Amino acid sequence: NAQRFTVNLIIAVLPAVVLGVIFADLIKHYLFNPITVATALVVGGIVMLWAERRQHRTHADTVDETSGFVFDHADTGSLRTALRAALLAWREPGRWQRLQRVAMTRDHSWSTAAANYATLYRTMTHRR
Repeated sequence: NAQRFTVNLIIAVLPAVVLGVIFADLIKHYLFNPITVATALVVGGIVMLWAERRQHRTHADTVDETSGFVFDHADTGSLRTALRAALLAWREPGRWQRLQRVAMTRDHSWSTAAANYATLYRTMTHRR
């Protein structure tokens, strides 16, 4: 699988390398002059500012308004989705404050967690 990826990567890059060698002088003349570089920096900066300030409308289904951010599968994709949902909720102050208030009403003490672990342990040892 890694070899296939490497071969595909080389095939994908090869046309750019060939064209870069053929047109090296033209590329250097037109793309590396101060006006082109300054223009690219200004336009790139404006695009980044726009992207940061625009309204994000993505909503993830991993938010449980009663307990926070959950995911059912222990894999990177599920964790990434839950983290994305947390960041999106954080950008909405009212929603984030509701989650904080709910979390503060929960019992997060060690005795509660230990009791839950003990119950889980007993359940798992009885299955054998």
